[in-house]
Amino acid sequence: MTDFLLRIFLEQINRIYEVIHGPTFEAKYAAWWAMQEAKDLSGEPIADEDIDFGILIIRSCLLSLQTLPSPKYPTKGALKTHPEAVEQWLYTLANDLDKSQAPDRKPSIETVQHRFFHTGYSKNYGKIRESWASLSAAVKDAHEMGLHLKDPGIPLDDTEMEVRRRTFWNLYFWDRYHFLPFEELKSHTWSNSYYQFHVHILWSLAIDTRGLF
Repeated sequence: MTDFLLRIFLEQINRIYEVIHGPTFEAKYAAWWAMQEAKDLSGEPIADEDIDFGILIIRSCLLSLQTLPSPKYPTKGALKTHPEAVEQWLYTLANDLDKSQAPDRKPSIETVQHRFFHTGYSKNYGKIRESWASLSAAVKDAHEMGLHLKDPGIPLDDTEMEVRRRTFWNLYFWDRYHFLPFEELKSHTWSNSYYQFHVHILWSLAIDTRGLF
């Protein structure tokens, strides 16, 4: 099932967001499944970064399910039940896994990406409050990871740096898109603490990113 849904994601949806490098993601996906099977046999606990990647897989699948039904991707034989039932199950599973993680854990690039995908998924259904909350969490994690820094101080190859850059700028422009209705509010009052915090974080990111290109 996930193979089918991720094929839709990589062929049709990833080009909209462009925060996933297809070949790297596919290689990690194959290694991730092999690792989980080995851990199931040994009884070894699942690491936080493995949970993050698992949530990223699920959030990617949920974006794919929003495009179904599609004549190009018949679900007969690929999904064992109706797409709506699969979507509800995956949605609940992703939320439960996200809530199960310790709030003080160190975020990964997959953490930021799966929260960004949840932002887009919620927006597609008009769930604006849920979309805002997910975007806010993604921005906080991105700031903690230093996605806004040209030199994050850790060894990264060119592909990893490009993925970080694209993820950051997607967050920046989505934040601007979400807060356009509040431009007048920004001019007259700072009483909304959530808005004040969000603008402060993104403003610091924007300043730190000057000269990146």
